Amino acid sequence: MPISLNISTADVVSLGGDLLTPYSEQFDACRTILKVSNAADCDEHSLVFVDSEAAARTLLTSFPALLVTTGALADLIISLHASERLNIAITSNPRLFMALVRSKIDDYDATDSEWPDIHSSAQVHESAETGNGVRVGPGAVIGANVRIGDGTIIRSNAVIEHDVEIGNHCVIHPGVNIGYRSVLGEKVIVKANTVIGMEGFGFVPDENKYFHRMPHTGRVVIENDVVIGALCNIDRATLGDTLIRSGVRLDASVHIAHNVEIGKDSIITAHCVIAGSSIVGERVMMSGQTGVLDHKSIADDSVFVHRAGVTEDITEPGMYAGVPARPWKTHVKQLGLVKRLDRLEKRLKKLDKT
Repeated sequence: MPISLNISTADVVSLGGDLLTPYSEQFDACRTILKVSNAADCDEHSLVFVDSEAAARTLLTSFPALLVTTGALADLIISLHASERLNIAITSNPRLFMALVRSKIDDYDATDSEWPDIHSSAQVHESAETGNGVRVGPGAVIGANVRIGDGTIIRSNAVIEHDVEIGNHCVIHPGVNIGYRSVLGEKVIVKANTVIGMEGFGFVPDENKYFHRMPHTGRVVIENDVVIGALCNIDRATLGDTLIRSGVRLDASVHIAHNVEIGKDSIITAHCVIAGSSIVGERVMMSGQTGVLDHKSIADDSVFVHRAGVTEDITEPGMYAGVPARPWKTHVKQLGLVKRLDRLEKRLKKLDKT
């Protein structure tokens, strides 16, 4: 259902603390904010965030209840409008401020208030422990000895297998399957149809090249404040733990294999694959379709672009690209060499014809 707001401009400034200051002495703290809007479609009850000159120029006929922007853009907007009706507060990073404020006042919290707290069609084992304010949606299954913390939401048709631990204020979206003995910390979001803690891809060949299944009896451990996108797969460890550290963000369709460790505050985007027993450092960023071979180690603060393929350990932070993944400058230089070789080949073909 649509989010309904009814707060004052003073409330928003208060939420911002030291990050937000009124632009002028004429700042009106008593205006009413009913919604968050884009610059192009705002009205007198809108809270608007502007972080570009293009967006600033769309405000020529609009006067939102509160406009949050940078000091430089505020000067530009005032020069374009020359109107006392503008109510502006400034911050160094409007987009970051928008994320912080909207998470408090304008966030879909998945409570599904049209259902009872525990839906009648949900199957909750008698030995499961649920904290205060837990909601369980239609068709969800909660197994034996599961422990779920306060305020956590298990949405429709999710399956939580036996002996799973889920911390406070998590959201488990529809169709998620969390395998036995997995551990999730606090404020973890798992989006629709993700699978956590299933057996990984482990087979051992004999002399006849018949592949025998290797049981995976370890766990997946996910620390606090982790976001896992839709359709991801995180395999439980063969032995020990597959570990996702706090602050990690996974985009949709990411595969994390058994015994992998992902360091704090790393970002891994769509269609990345990290093979078994690899260790990804802290604050690592992987762009779409990056691949990491098994048993590889990646240094903190590494960045991977252009479908990088990690075939050897990455021991120094920096930007890497290509297959095999190489430092960005080396990658660009090699691309230039390939272009020059292509031109040289064409010249040689012309010479052969003469």
